[in-house]
Amino acid sequence: MFVDNLFAEAFPKHFGPDADLVEMTVQPRDYKCLRYLMESTENNCGKFSDYSLKYVKHLVHVCENQDEAGVFEVANKIADFCEINAEALAFIQ
Repeated sequence: MFVDNLFAEAFPKHFGPDADLVEMTVQPRDYKCLRYLMESTENNCGKFSDYSLKYVKHLVHVCENQDEAGVFEVANKIADFCEINAEALAFIQ
């Protein structure tokens, strides 16, 4: 599924063989950052569906554990993935 591939690409450490070693922060505190990442993702890839909302925890993890440069890097990875795979994205929307 497109969204599964998107988040696996953007967060390889969260889905690879060491995924169990990544502690997921699920209680957001930096809502400004989370809002930015969610809006950036939706602007580049389309609205979150009920299914894709399960991946928001990965955005929260970035906001709570990365500096500003790390947040922008993730936002750019997501945008690039959706741009490169625009044909597949158009098919599912």
